Amino acid sequence: MRFQTSGVRIGASSCLELPIQCEEPSELHVTWRVTPDGAALDFLADFVHLNGETVLSESTGPALDVTHELYGEGDCCCTWTNTHLFQPRTLSYTVTLTTTKRSRR
Repeated sequence: MRFQTSGVRIGASSCLELPIQCEEPSELHVTWRVTPDGAALDFLADFVHLNGETVLSESTGPALDVTHELYGEGDCCCTWTNTHLFQPRTLSYTVTLTTTKRSRR
């Protein structure tokens, strides 16, 4: 599963959420960047496993390239937050969810 945008506007003091349903053990790869250069966003990757356990990953910056292991079925949400009070930001991202479940022979 792949989600991609070459530029989506996030208004001042606003956020963008990308919910993703994970049905089996998978790898979540997230690459993003913000324009104008040097502008920062807060990023949160939140995975809630079916058993109720939560795994969070947070960072702040103008870009990120990260991979997370999602160990089973659950819901994931990637959230980008623009905390600047007056300046919108433009976000480009690629988010890929790839199964790590091995096929039986």
